[in-house]
Amino acid sequence: MMANTVDRHFSEEVVFTPKALSGNLHVAPSVDDRSEQPLVGVLRIKSEQTDTGGTRRNFRSEIGSDDAQFAIDRTIIPADLKFVKGDRITCSGRPSEPVFEIRSVDYGNINRVYLNLTAIS
Repeated sequence: MMANTVDRHFSEEVVFTPKALSGNLHVAPSVDDRSEQPLVGVLRIKSEQTDTGGTRRNFRSEIGSDDAQFAIDRTIIPADLKFVKGDRITCSGRPSEPVFEIRSVDYGNINRVYLNLTAIS
């Protein structure tokens, strides 16, 4: 329930691009048949970090060493979509459309999947 409330107020749409389509030369497109698609979740960029949230409110207040973190409600992720290191997230609704690469994925939370991101542009 708390995840829905946070998402309703802070979510934004981004564009997910699999690493095979992102120009990453280390992956053959035939190996990766996922497609580019929009996703909705809560994007937190380290430079914008505040003290709201916290583990008791079911939202992490610290991003750690990554540049950003994208939290997605598990119930809206397509069943066949798996995130891997090197996939990209483009913030299409923000000025200059910043692009991040997935550094790691945390599937351990019961309500959300956390994508830990590194800025690439």
